[in-house]
Amino acid sequence: MYNELMAKSKSKNHNKRNVALLVITIILLSAIGYVIYWVINNTAFLSGKLSQQQVNENNQNQLEAPFNLVAQTVGGKTLYAPEGFKISIYATNIKGARFFTFAPDGTMFVGSNTGDSIYAIPNNNGTAGAPIVIESKLNTPHSVYYYNGDLYLAEQTRVSVYRGIKSDGTYTKKEVLVDNLPGGNKLTGGGHTTRTVVIGPDNKMYVSIGSSCNVCIENDNRRATIMRYNLDGTGGEIYASGLRNTVGFTFNGGKLWGLDMGRDQIGDDIPPEEVNIIEQGKNYGWPYCYGDKINNPEYKDKAEYCKAQTTGPVLGLQAHYAPLGITFENEAAKQTWPSVFENGFFGAMHGSWNRTVPTGYKVIWVDTKSSPMKEYNFITGWLDGSGAWGRPVGVGFDLVGNMYISDDKQNLIYKVQYQ
Repeated sequence: MYNELMAKSKSKNHNKRNVALLVITIILLSAIGYVIYWVINNTAFLSGKLSQQQVNENNQNQLEAPFNLVAQTVGGKTLYAPEGFKISIYATNIKGARFFTFAPDGTMFVGSNTGDSIYAIPNNNGTAGAPIVIESKLNTPHSVYYYNGDLYLAEQTRVSVYRGIKSDGTYTKKEVLVDNLPGGNKLTGGGHTTRTVVIGPDNKMYVSIGSSCNVCIENDNRRATIMRYNLDGTGGEIYASGLRNTVGFTFNGGKLWGLDMGRDQIGDDIPPEEVNIIEQGKNYGWPYCYGDKINNPEYKDKAEYCKAQTTGPVLGLQAHYAPLGITFENEAAKQTWPSVFENGFFGAMHGSWNRTVPTGYKVIWVDTKSSPMKEYNFITGWLDGSGAWGRPVGVGFDLVGNMYISDDKQNLIYKVQYQ
């Protein structure tokens, strides 16, 4: 009897060890599989130091441009801009500086991404005052927009407004306008957490919401869209869909222009990032399609759908640029800058995270009047032989025609003046 009990006990212990070994084996194989998957789809770590040729291919104009880029020292670093333009550091100590906006008195309001605060930067006769925290402990407060005395803020899951905002960051009251935007991401990766708010010429509020994943069918149809609301947050509707992550968009000449980030994991040079003219009710393809109406490999049966039922971009940009801010000249800049720049927009290319040879990290200018449209480097240098030391995000003009560029890696704002 004793021997029988001992045998059963040994058998149970043996089974437990086998189960434990099986669990450990599964965990190890899963970890190895994840590493292999990550290596296949993220080759950025292979690049190491960049050759001068690789740097030049990114930073110099590959097409004959209507201007020449010349070097200048900014904060101890070298940047390149067209002749006649001076770059300086306008404001510092803005953690994760993202999109910004101006009040009529020149006060700059700035959102942040890695930080949790929004800022007011008073204008002292063209010089930046010390940044003032308007509010902190916010949820990815990436985008702000000044309109009729109020400051609109887009966080990951809501849009709020600060009524009667002043240059010292004080305000009359804060109202939450939309409080149920989709947030979070799916385990497949690529979840986009920033939201951008813009007030359109129709006195409506436009909010972009990126996808929760790289490529997938969303559970919430507000994902990968631009939504439109009344200014009080009511009447929400999908304005346009199929936009994987249109972080930067702006109105110009009666049209809504947007920069959309293409998907990952199908190559260093595909799919292109997209320049879209966004129209109400149109579908721009994601998740079934990329680029100029090409079906994604996951959706082989959608080739005809992509060609017949979606709208393609007006221009494709280098894959993995990660385009963010977009702006056209305002009236003040048109009066003071060279006339060539009236014919296009400026875009901030945040830069790649998973391309074998890094790309982006610059501000481009796109000639929208040429046919086809043409892209030129406007300010470069944030990428050098050692890698990227800066990442431009927002780009825009103040009311006297100076350009500003935010950098969420250096936590600062640049000022660009034509002299």
